[in-house]
Formats: sequence, C-alpha cells, structure tokens
Amino acid sequence: MLKVSQFTGFGGGGTPPTIISASSVSLYENNYLAFSIVTNSMSQIIIGGIDAAKVELAANPFALTHTLRWAGNITKDYEAPNDANTDNVYSITLQAVDTSGNLSDLQYLNITVLDIMIEDPYWLTSTVFLTGFEGANGSRVVTDESFVGHHGNATVATGVITTADKKYGASSWSTNNQSLRWPIHNDFRLGTGPFTLECFFRLNSFASNNHTLMGVFSSSAGNLSWIMFVNTNGTAGQLTMNYSTTGSDNIGILATGFTDITSLGTWYHACIDFDGTTYRSYVNGVMKASSTSLHGHFASTADFAIGSNSDAGGLYLNGNIDEARITKVSRYAGTFTVPTDAYPRG
Repeated sequence: MLKVSQFTGFGGGGTPPTIISASSVSLYENNYLAFSIVTNSMSQIIIGGIDAAKVELAANPFALTHTLRWAGNITKDYEAPNDANTDNVYSITLQAVDTSGNLSDLQYLNITVLDIMIEDPYWLTSTVFLTGFEGANGSRVVTDESFVGHHGNATVATGVITTADKKYGASSWSTNNQSLRWPIHNDFRLGTGPFTLECFFRLNSFASNNHTLMGVFSSSAGNLSWIMFVNTNGTAGQLTMNYSTTGSDNIGILATGFTDITSLGTWYHACIDFDGTTYRSYVNGVMKASSTSLHGHFASTADFAIGSNSDAGGLYLNGNIDEARITKVSRYAGTFTVPTDAYPRG
C-alpha cells in the first residue's frame, strides 16, 4: 500500500533528497506519536509499508521536517495492538520527493509501542497521597508524589529531610517536633467510604505523649476530623485512631495495646484501613484491633498534617516518618506482608 498525503507529482532532474531522521522510535502506550521526519532538502513525504494506514502526516507541504502521528491523532493501547503482525511494532516505509520530483531511497521505520507496567493496581485511580520524603539532607521540600492527588509541596515550619535515618530510599522526614501541612482537600477527608492510611515511623522517646503520624485534626474543638497516632506511656507505644463526627466530639478506636511498639529507634509499619464494614489497625502487617461500629468523619476545613495536629499546635511526633500513603480503598482487610521496598509509583 502506498499512502501519499497531498503529494503533488513527480518532476525530474537534480540530486535526490535524503531522509536523515532515525529509522526506529519507541513510545509508551497511551501517548500521542509526534515523530519528526527530517530531510536534507525541501520535500514532501510518501508513506508505504504494511502499517501505512495506521499513521498519517500532520501536514505535507514541501518542508525540511514533517510530523508523523497515529492515524486520527489517537493513542495506542499495548494490550490491543492493531499493527499487521499484532506485536506492537508498526512497520512503514518512507520516501522523500523534492520540488523537482526526485525520490529519495526507501527508508524503513519501525514504531514500537511499549507497555506501561503498573505495579500498584490503585495507582491510577485511588492513591490520593504519597510521599517518600526524598531529597537532599537538610532540605525542607516535601512533595506529594501521587498520580491522582498530586497536592504539591507541604508547608513546613521546622523539621528537615534527613539521610541519616530512613526506611526506604535515601532519606526520611525528621519531625523535630513540627509538622508538614497541605491545604484541606476532599482527598484528605475520609467521609464514610473505604480508605487505607499507612506509613513507616520510628520513635526517639517513649515519654508520655501522643505522636501524630497523619491526620486532619485541629488543636481546638469544632474542626476535628481524624488522626492516626502513637500513644506512648513511658515504656512503650500503641497505635490508635481518634475521629470526630461533629467536629467537636473526640472518639478513640482501634488502640493496639502497649505490646507491639516497644523499641526506640526501630522502624515500624503503621496502618489503619476500612473496607466499608470493618475498621482495622495493624502494626508491621499484623492486625491488632478492629471495629464494626460504623461512623462518618466530620468534613473539617483544617489542614492535612504529618507529624502534628493540623495547625502545628501540638501532638508532635518525636522521631522520623517515611513512605506515607493514603488510598481511598481498603488495600488489606486483614493481616498482610509489609512492603519490602518503597511503595510503587506506578
């Protein structure tokens, strides 16, 4: 099959043009093709080959560069190839013809569509917040890395990224009795739907305190919603959650007991999830408490915070936190194997 877009005809005489662009190109599925066909003299382009019908030129004047795209300017799905061999390699031929009608040699072009490997089945739909606290030692720039939420950089009072202590990656957040805060968004409101809250943390002290991991929880009644924290009693800690249905009531659930967080300077994985019928708390993947007493969460206007309450007015985490994630589904709904690497970003 020969495909000619606005080709005006042959003439003759002179030196034939040469196509000097690459003979192959690869791109990931779900992306638009915009391949530049480059010639050494003013030319039009003739497209042929077994997959000629699958591509088109954006325009075909006499020019030095032409843009090749998928026919209809659509995208391709790796799982549904429509090339002649159904192997995600689209094979075409190209020829250039100059204003005198001189034809270039035939050039073969293979366009390969690559698969996007999604490790996290919830990455594109339900992971609304994720940060690994990666950065230079001493930096205070912490960014939400989630695909769905992408809530930008946190507001930071004090506290820094540190490379001295981390669970995964190259760094973690050292709270220094301060917080990271993002403006409130529906992604941070738990409402009545399913969710999973999780992170890795380590404590510097068991002195009696409440160490916030994450939450939307003001320092004053009237704007409370939810908070996941570690309560310490002087010798150990317990993971727990408090919530508010009115903004003023403050109800504690899912306390794990003081037998699971017993070592200072040790990294623990904390998780609380809800599958629509049951709330569960976990330490290092082991379910420690559950509740089927259903409730909503007040739609607070307070910031979402890590390391303290929402207005940095207390409940400070004395330690480090790494790999904090919120997913608007129940990921586990029972004892699970703790991730052995940073959460996937895709």
